[in-house]
Amino acid sequence: MDFQDPAVQQAFFRIHSDLPREGPGSQEATRRALSMIVDLPTAPRVLDLGCGPGAQTRDLADAMPDARIVAVDNHLPFLRCIGESDKAVLRVLGGDMSLLPFRGEQFDLIWSEGAAYCIGIEAALEYWQTLLQPGGRLAFTEATWLLDRPGERVQTFWNSEYPAITTIEANLMRIADAGFENEGHFALDASAWWDDYYAPMQERLDELRVEYANDPVRLEVVKMHDAEIEIFKTDGDAYGYVFFIARKQGH
Repeated sequence: MDFQDPAVQQAFFRIHSDLPREGPGSQEATRRALSMIVDLPTAPRVLDLGCGPGAQTRDLADAMPDARIVAVDNHLPFLRCIGESDKAVLRVLGGDMSLLPFRGEQFDLIWSEGAAYCIGIEAALEYWQTLLQPGGRLAFTEATWLLDRPGERVQTFWNSEYPAITTIEANLMRIADAGFENEGHFALDASAWWDDYYAPMQERLDELRVEYANDPVRLEVVKMHDAEIEIFKTDGDAYGYVFFIARKQGH
């Protein structure tokens, strides 16, 4: 599928516009991860990378009312939604999350739910090192194998969609190799995939499948998302999003 094709892009954003979340997640998971982080400043400087429509950004702002939050995403309509509704967010930035104009600015906490894959986890960890001050915290979710021997069907799917997917142990090693101290991790439960992500997406797909019935290019985008949901229904025990919490070494 040619993701540079305007028709493909238009269908993709029709599917994803106005969803509560742009990936698996929940308020409970965000707050659980935040509760595992201790010793943050009273008014921490927080960078939310790949913020999407800002569900977790709002959760962070509610949990840390004095935080100074910068939310970043490369899809400007998401940022407009945050800017219009969240006075607690200090600023929003559009653009590639690996090329941000901070010029030496560093943060106490970097948050990134379901976005590290955009540049690859190793590259993300290396870049995040430059954005965190010593002792700063990192919390992110990553698609991860949960079974030692996932079935052939689900392996084929993920090898096509995200070949870098690996195990919890391998991701912990990546984090340590990048100069972070692992402070905890947990897998998101199934409701974090369904409630605010797949369930509303499925309703959108049902509508667009009718609208795109005579448009094979856009219909293929719908089918791609159908396949993703179906693989989770049948093999969702084999993989999941895992929250990883880590600390940058130093004081």
